[in-house]
Amino acid sequence: MNWLRVAFSRLLGFFRKRRLEKDLDVELHSHLELLTQENIRRGMSPEEARYAARREFGGLEQIKEIYRDQHGLPFFETLVQDVRYALRTLVKSPGFTAVAVLTLALGIGANTAIFSVVKAVLLRPLPFKDPARLVRVNESVEKGRRSPVAYPNYVDWRAQNAVFEEMAAFGDCEMIVSGTDKSERVYCEQASDTYFPLLGVSAAIGRAFTPEENSAPMKYAVALIGYGLWERRYASDPAILGKMIRLNDFDFTIIGVLPKGFLGYSDSSEVWIPMVMRDAAWPQTAQYDFLHNRDIHFHKVLARLKPGISLETAQAEMETIAARLARAYPKDNRQRGVLVTPVTEDYVRSFRAPLLVLLGAVAFVLLIACANVANLILTRSAARDRELAIRLALGASRSRLVRQFLTENLLLTAAGAVAGVTLAFWGLDLLVSVLPVSFPSFTHVNLDGGVLVFASVLAAATAMLLTVFPALSSAHRNINESLKETAKSTAGLRGRRMGRVLVVAEVGLALVLMIGAGLLLKSLSHLLTDSPGFRPDHLVTLRFYVPDRKYEGDGRNRFGPQLAERIARFPGVESAAATFIDPFLWGGLQRGFSVEGHAPISNAEADTVYYQEVGPNYFHTMDIPILQGRDFSMRDSLKVPLVVMVSESFARRYWPGQDPVGKRIKYGNADSSNPWMQVIGVSGNIKYNSLRQDPEAEPVIYGTLLQSEVIINMSLIVRTRTPPEAMLVPLREEMQRIDPATPVYNVATFSQRMHEDSAETRSYGLLLGLFAALALLLAAVGIYGVMSYWVTQRTREMGIRLTFGASPGDLHRLIIGEGVRLALLGIGTGALGSFLVNRAMTTLLYEVKPFEPVLFGALAAALTGVVVLACYVPARRAMRVEPIVALRYE
Repeated sequence: MNWLRVAFSRLLGFFRKRRLEKDLDVELHSHLELLTQENIRRGMSPEEARYAARREFGGLEQIKEIYRDQHGLPFFETLVQDVRYALRTLVKSPGFTAVAVLTLALGIGANTAIFSVVKAVLLRPLPFKDPARLVRVNESVEKGRRSPVAYPNYVDWRAQNAVFEEMAAFGDCEMIVSGTDKSERVYCEQASDTYFPLLGVSAAIGRAFTPEENSAPMKYAVALIGYGLWERRYASDPAILGKMIRLNDFDFTIIGVLPKGFLGYSDSSEVWIPMVMRDAAWPQTAQYDFLHNRDIHFHKVLARLKPGISLETAQAEMETIAARLARAYPKDNRQRGVLVTPVTEDYVRSFRAPLLVLLGAVAFVLLIACANVANLILTRSAARDRELAIRLALGASRSRLVRQFLTENLLLTAAGAVAGVTLAFWGLDLLVSVLPVSFPSFTHVNLDGGVLVFASVLAAATAMLLTVFPALSSAHRNINESLKETAKSTAGLRGRRMGRVLVVAEVGLALVLMIGAGLLLKSLSHLLTDSPGFRPDHLVTLRFYVPDRKYEGDGRNRFGPQLAERIARFPGVESAAATFIDPFLWGGLQRGFSVEGHAPISNAEADTVYYQEVGPNYFHTMDIPILQGRDFSMRDSLKVPLVVMVSESFARRYWPGQDPVGKRIKYGNADSSNPWMQVIGVSGNIKYNSLRQDPEAEPVIYGTLLQSEVIINMSLIVRTRTPPEAMLVPLREEMQRIDPATPVYNVATFSQRMHEDSAETRSYGLLLGLFAALALLLAAVGIYGVMSYWVTQRTREMGIRLTFGASPGDLHRLIIGEGVRLALLGIGTGALGSFLVNRAMTTLLYEVKPFEPVLFGALAAALTGVVVLACYVPARRAMRVEPIVALRYE
């Protein structure tokens, strides 16, 4: 327990410092007086006795220091001294302090804001039970491409695997909730009874599905509703259980309300029905027998790994099961494997690369800010060179000086961190609004404790990084040289060397950000200028639902085209057409098919072909050229042989050098009972999924709505004569007037859709461009500061040059040349860095390579121009140097 007594004694000494100092002073003077009296008795004069006593006793201050080290807390006492000294030093240089704090605030604030988004999206665990063991199980085709799952395959997977605790299947779709109130569209999930236990979710009111309710098709018409729907449509009725909800004209009994905030795995659902009840909501699809048909790949599958089972082990076992099923069902399961992935991939896959690119960008900005502040610190360090040399000469250790530097830098970065966090707090909502993605509903971006810890650690790391440069300078400091009158030149030489290194780093980092922003902006230019294959101006799209039991048989097929004919006569409308789905909302279905006289189509190849259904006049309304054959007409009904049109890329792929008109294709295998369909026309290629889509790689088969097997919901495409934005409300009202029971939703202009589709590239380009501009500004300021300091330090040299015949223009070229050399070194470094870093941006680029020579050359030239401008003012100052004044400068 001796250490405890020592610790208590030191702590007591720290808090009783003044009293102990007074007692120590009295005691030391008593000892000194006794020695003096002893010397007087030996015959010395009082003055000689006092001098001899001091010499024998030793230095009083040294003894006091030893005593303090043994009886106090020297580390904390020294720290307090360092903090006080650092505060006095910073207050004496308000300009330096303000610039340094503001620079660090920009760097730390940007990093804090972006990290808060990264933490909320990429680092926060999913709101499900034990999400680390939750995985998504997909079918896969060639090249590891994910595919939805056939329900019979899910049943076999669940029965045969030994690596999962449980598995669940579900599918998502849209439904129309109708009744006494106004109809509304909601998102729905059809789920197996294992779905909710797997996610760890229990009903807030009532119960979830039972195994019996998911084992007997069309027997138990029960439903769960979301908390939001319960509040919105049922006014939070506590007696909701047992009441009916009408979904797609079929009545379901409400058996439970799910917890507030839970929107299903799809993060958008408000209604859940048993998997085996989907045919009740969509009776037209009953003919496909989703529950028993292995050729219908529609469902999503979740599973929970058993404890101790790795993802690799699960993948290996599921591949074994998939191979077994391929042998048992070669017709449907050929070339189909299994892919097991963490569920986090579904939520963060599209966000990860862009957010990490932005995080890297703001890290570069902080490094440039650090380089600027380091240059300022080096400048001050050179000015304080004699002070530091005197401190070393008086006995201070170099480690003591480094600790003083660290204390000053910690205070600087602490102030910068506080200001930066304040900036991040003010700008966080703006940042989230600028980002082009819709984050999951359970994601909440805010400056929580974890983000503040990150900002604190970042500030500490920044302080340590800033301390490196004066510490290196101190390590090589020659005390004798520093105490000479020429010390300023010696210190300036060291500062200039480190300053050059920092400038090169700033230019390189700024170039990396500029090239990244340039690539994104060039991608945006390509996205906006590349033709989508149709004319998007003056186009409006309105999606609507066709009630199942109102329009039966052929009337359902004719509803959309006939509605288009009526809307085409509406004032301000040029033409209109119906379509199963409109571009940039969803690409369409992917179905296995066969081409007459062609080898069997692999699953992987079939998955690259989209299937669309459109009505007459669609190609005219969209302004898509018909290259061969004819368009659909109202005569192409259920009473005549089936016909299709194909895109140019489809015809080129399967009938190269041939006339496609008259050729035949069918869905499924060539020996299936599905009817053959005759090709009547070839249309131009268009982009359906996104502006990034390659129509050549993703051909389209067009069927006609008049011969469709399933009519549930569709879209109306309207080309207007007047500005399309002004037609949105009138067209919606007209459709509701024609049929009030038909819900209309997803009303937008095509320009809005295309703008939303390019939002990702536009927003990330804007943010990266802002960070690049900030980096360029900081780099320019840093270069200006270094060159100004360089000119100041070499004023005497400038005078000598002028005395010996150099012209002001020679000095101008000397300084500009020095800046350009540093810029070229930085550009070379930045070019290498950008080539490596920009490869991470591949997913964000469109028709742009990570290395674009022309873009690189233009940005390098622009950066060099900025460097020259930053050097211009110091160069002009050097040209005005008077030789006599310069020679007396020292």
